[in-house]
Amino acid sequence: MNSETVLQDIAITIADVRFPKEYKQKKHGILGVVDVNLAISGVVITVCGLQVKRQGDAIMIIAPRYKDVNGIEQHVMLIPQELNDPIAELILSIFIEVTENDQTIH
Repeated sequence: MNSETVLQDIAITIADVRFPKEYKQKKHGILGVVDVNLAISGVVITVCGLQVKRQGDAIMIIAPRYKDVNGIEQHVMLIPQELNDPIAELILSIFIEVTENDQTIH
């Protein structure tokens, strides 16, 4: 399992993967929650709480959100597309490998 991607001077590493044990989370399509480290010029930024969800036949990665003072959901962090795609590919590769080895998280 390759849990690191290097993009020019940025290394993307899976820091942690957690799978839901509760039926409620599985019922809402949550396959897991992932933390990712972004090492940029020697500085590591950890993005915590990326949700991997099943929606129909698709698997989506949802960035963490919070509710602002007006109760409207906002992104905690805006990830540029240049990083978003490699992060998504890395996370999906981990989940594809896990689902091939363990059928219980479907």
